[in-house]
Amino acid sequence: MKNKLIEKRRARQRMKNAIMDDVKQGYSASASARKHGVCEGTLRQWQFHDKPFRARFKPARRQGIRYLKTILLAGLQAGKLLKDAARAMETNPSTIQNWRKKDPKFQAAVRAALGK
Repeated sequence: MKNKLIEKRRARQRMKNAIMDDVKQGYSASASARKHGVCEGTLRQWQFHDKPFRARFKPARRQGIRYLKTILLAGLQAGKLLKDAARAMETNPSTIQNWRKKDPKFQAAVRAALGK
């Protein structure tokens, strides 16, 4: 009985780690949770009530966004249109617009990559 509980906790921790790894690579938390068989409700519980998970999640998400911005800029520099670069990385163009509004350096880099 005790071994089953220990294994269940270890499996849960492996799922949390896998979701963190995906988020660092730019996946949304929801998409990653589905990929690993974790329901949306469980993910939300972790995000709002599991302090260690929440503490790791925010920096992981920031890292993922930085990664996606780098991918987007590389696509733009390769000659892709903004809409096509966003679609290639499976990101909504409105998300990119929000990033541009919130991050002046990113906005400048996008404008430079687009030749504006």
